Amino acid sequence: MPAPPERNEKKRATLAAVAAIRGEWQNLPPIGAEAFFWILFGGIGPVGLAYHWWEIGVKRGHVPLISTLAYFIPIGSTLLIGILFRKAMGPGLLFGSVLIAAGAWMPGRTQGSKE
Repeated sequence: MPAPPERNEKKRATLAAVAAIRGEWQNLPPIGAEAFFWILFGGIGPVGLAYHWWEIGVKRGHVPLISTLAYFIPIGSTLLIGILFRKAMGPGLLFGSVLIAAGAWMPGRTQGSKE
């Protein structure tokens, strides 16, 4: 029987601390200018803008609608990647989209019955 997740997390944290104390992470390759650029671009660019817009939407918008629409982000990003990289979408995308749509529909249905 596998260990509970809490025990695994404690074990990983302990091993990480031991590795840090022993200096195992001192041998990491240096980060070049290009890698540093992409790290900054990822943090400031799409991730930073998405967080900023999410904050604005939650503070000023209709939160139940925003949270329901957030379910569809994986579908939109998958379609966008497929279009940009010209890749065919498999049948799993349709099945996954139906499951996501069902997951988005269910909380709205339970909230509507409480009102």
